[in-house]
Amino acid sequence: MEKQYAKVEKLKRLYSLFGFIAILLSSVTLFSFVYHETNRRTKEVGVRKVNGASPEDILKLLSISFLRSIVIALIIAVPIGWYFMEGWLSDFSNRIKQEVWMYGVIAVIVLIWAFAAIFWHSFKVSRINPVDSLRYE
Repeated sequence: MEKQYAKVEKLKRLYSLFGFIAILLSSVTLFSFVYHETNRRTKEVGVRKVNGASPEDILKLLSISFLRSIVIALIIAVPIGWYFMEGWLSDFSNRIKQEVWMYGVIAVIVLIWAFAAIFWHSFKVSRINPVDSLRYE
């Protein structure tokens, strides 16, 4: 039995390593993109603050476009992941059945992580003095 699943065990380690690297790179990319976008929109945030926008309004303004993009990416990625996992799992005699909740948990984790990045940078931008943000550009 051990020899039979040695190849699968090697693949598991390899997929785990590449999965970790992919998650790390995507997290850094997400934080960098949010940082860039919030800095690019600093003047807009300053104008909105002068006109009476609250930090919650600014957070909502900046988060809508990011979260929309992430939801679209999830809508594309989940069926593709389901298809490839079905093909890979069909090779095993004893296998688990994929459940919808498994992908739902992943989607919730991704959304929470993205919202944390958005909230962090939006909070920093919303705390800037409007005069400084208008002089910035």
